[in-house]
Amino acid sequence: MPPRYTYWTILAGGQPTAFRAKDRKELLSTLKQIRRKHPDAEMKWFARGHLWESPEDALREKQFGQKSREKRSEKLEDRGRNWRPGGNHRDPRQAFKDIKKSRNQKRRQARWEHEHRNDETSKSGTAKRRKQLTPDKISPQNRLKSFKGKSGKHSRTDLKEQSVQKIRSSKKLEAGRRKTTKASNSFKSYKGDRKRTPATKRKDPNKTGFIHLVLFTPRPNLTSSERTVLVQSFNRAVQEIPSVKRARVGQRVVTGRPYEKLMKQHYDYFAVLEFDNRAGFEIYLEHPVHAELSERFFSAFQTALMYDYEIKQGKLL
Repeated sequence: MPPRYTYWTILAGGQPTAFRAKDRKELLSTLKQIRRKHPDAEMKWFARGHLWESPEDALREKQFGQKSREKRSEKLEDRGRNWRPGGNHRDPRQAFKDIKKSRNQKRRQARWEHEHRNDETSKSGTAKRRKQLTPDKISPQNRLKSFKGKSGKHSRTDLKEQSVQKIRSSKKLEAGRRKTTKASNSFKSYKGDRKRTPATKRKDPNKTGFIHLVLFTPRPNLTSSERTVLVQSFNRAVQEIPSVKRARVGQRVVTGRPYEKLMKQHYDYFAVLEFDNRAGFEIYLEHPVHAELSERFFSAFQTALMYDYEIKQGKLL
């Protein structure tokens, strides 16, 4: 595979050719053949996107280029912040920058004076109010603040008493907050318990129910369209007959238990319909939708069994 970045190549008519090699000797015979038709053909060394007479010329130029870049970087270091192409001169935008800077300084100064003037007036007002107050009118919390000596500093005992009063007041506030939060949390928990604990419902021992159980195995040659029509008629009966309270359909699962050997007949599916009582079951039988369902069902199964059971709560026998 020819090299990709540095290689010898042949130029014919000033245009590059596809002949490449790392060693010059490999292209000498090819160069002789090309010169028969193109006498101006020549061999050049390609490196860093340029053509050179030899690898030594490319290396020499690379070293010279590094030195020139170093000199250029030294020149760039001499340039100051105000340097522009064409020489050292003042930025034409500097005048506008100076105006903006002075305007901002004046605004900051005015803001600072306004803030400090308000502080001085508030301090002077508090000092006047303190002078007007007598020791009888001062509250016990602020009495320590007014008792200062000529030096303007509190005594050690005054500072101690003041810190003790602050600690006591903070403890009282914390105790009050704890009481209020505890009471609110207990009230919330009480409300949550009331919501979470529903009233227990006792089962009525006299409540009864009625179940219609169907075990069946479909015909082997039952088509998908017939199966779909049977399912649709079953769903329609469950939805349109109001006495049907619940309907379930399932498929048999063989677990390999010993009691499965006692079964003489195998049924693939079962269907259970639940009613409140026997009267609801009779309404189901007399409904016109049930007639359509029974017609579809008797034409679809191979073997079937149907049982009816009455359920009594709390009684086994």
